[in-house]
Amino acid sequence: MGSQLIHYKNNIKHRDMYSFCQTLIHFLSICMGSQAVL
Repeated sequence: MGSQLIHYKNNIKHRDMYSFCQTLIHFLSICMGSQAVL
């Protein structure tokens, strides 16, 4: 039971990290795009 809970927490952590990275990449691509336009 305890190991399942730890595994569940790790999944949540990885999912948050993944969405954070996606947001960061999206933000960077917008910055690069605006710089390319300028």
